[in-house]
Amino acid sequence: MSVIFWDFDGTLASRQGMWSGALVNLVQRYFPESEIKIDDIRPHLKN
Repeated sequence: MSVIFWDFDGTLASRQGMWSGALVNLVQRYFPESEIKIDDIRPHLKN
């Protein structure tokens, strides 16, 4: 059985960088040569 816990912006847990930080971590994991920074992603998550 698989389970996904979906937390809406800090109700159960929090992480440094929030959504932007999570996306940067994913990009760095699957594309380690990427030089993406949190400031590159953050503006795209405002809308």
